[in-house]
Formats: sequence, C-alpha cells, structure tokens
Amino acid sequence: MLTELTFYDPSGKIYLTYSGQNPGGQKNALSEYAWIEGSFDGDTYYIDAETPIIRPAQTTTLSKQSLVTDGVDAITISGAPVDAKFTAINMGTKESVTGIISGTDTFSTTVRGAIRLKVEKFPYLTWEATINAV
Repeated sequence: MLTELTFYDPSGKIYLTYSGQNPGGQKNALSEYAWIEGSFDGDTYYIDAETPIIRPAQTTTLSKQSLVTDGVDAITISGAPVDAKFTAINMGTKESVTGIISGTDTFSTTVRGAIRLKVEKFPYLTWEATINAV
C-alpha cells in the first residue's frame, strides 16, 4: 500500500515529502523531523500543530519601480515582515547586498541596471520584484 508522509522541522518548515511502501524506514532515517500523513508542498504549506497551513503572502510593496543611480534617490520598501532577510541583486553585474528589514526601509544604488529585490521570512511566501536603476 502506498503511503504519503510530510516531514518538517520544529519551525514547521517542510523538509521532505515521501511517497512509497516503506514508511517505517523513512521515519527511522528522518527521526529528527516530525511528520504527518499526506503530501504537502513546502513552497505552498507549512505545518503548525500537526496541521498543514497555507503559507501567507507578504504585504510588501514598493513606492516606485525605478530610481536614479545617484545614491540619493531611493525606493521605499513597505510592509516587510519583522526581521526579514532582504537581498538586492544587480542582474547584469551579479553583485548583491543582503541585510535585515522590518516594516519600512529604503533602497538606493549607484549601479545601473535591472535589480531583483527579494524579501524572505518564514512562514511567509518569498516576495520578489525587479526595479530599474537608471
């Protein structure tokens, strides 16, 4: 008989889903993780009190989609989760900067090009946007 299991860590983040006929072996091999019956995708769900929950979307927004690369003009990033990881990657040069953001903050640059902004905080879905630095 086919068994489906979802293994997750103490934060509720899904580590792995299993579908097969030897669930006991998987439970032993992954004993550091809790598990529930069923198959749940970690990109969509997290586990809370043995219950799969749909990961919430962030309310993160930008004040505008482009900025002047003078180091002064800035984009305001609002609605980020508390203590979220912020990453900005210049898509042309591949240079990146990371930091921690909470609520509202600003971003400016002196490097031209398309810049991918990313805000990550579990259990929220990752938020991404591309801005144009001219």
